[in-house]
Amino acid sequence: MRDFTEKKRKTAVALGFEPGDEAPKILANDIIELVSDEKAGVNGEDRPADVAAEPVRPVPETPARPVKPAMEVPAEKPECMIKIRIPGDMDDRITMDMINTALKRHAGDKLTAVLMYMPSGRTLKSVMRLEPSGSLKNQLIGLLGMDNVKF
Repeated sequence: MRDFTEKKRKTAVALGFEPGDEAPKILANDIIELVSDEKAGVNGEDRPADVAAEPVRPVPETPARPVKPAMEVPAEKPECMIKIRIPGDMDDRITMDMINTALKRHAGDKLTAVLMYMPSGRTLKSVMRLEPSGSLKNQLIGLLGMDNVKF
């Protein structure tokens, strides 16, 4: 027990406490002396017995993966444009989900710009490959009304 008290005193002095000061209270189960790199040696020799040297594992080099942009902007210009206005009395999120479902069902080869005018005044632009057919137009008109869809 005396050895442990002596260690506490040395620690207190090292931390800047004077011998007459109240002993610092340390909340720990065990105290391990820290060893500098010079004292420990480069490869872990001369370490205290209770500190195990971790094996040095080389970091495997992995080839860098190409970073994908958040939104891919096609280099070519869209062949056609679809303008959609979401009426103010419709729920934005549900309506956008239904519009996206209709657009995905009509995937095609034509690069198409889709502009969505939100009730809040924001405009969302998306470029996708679609087949802008009469069927797609009829689905969007059925969903949003004749005045809210322009091809």
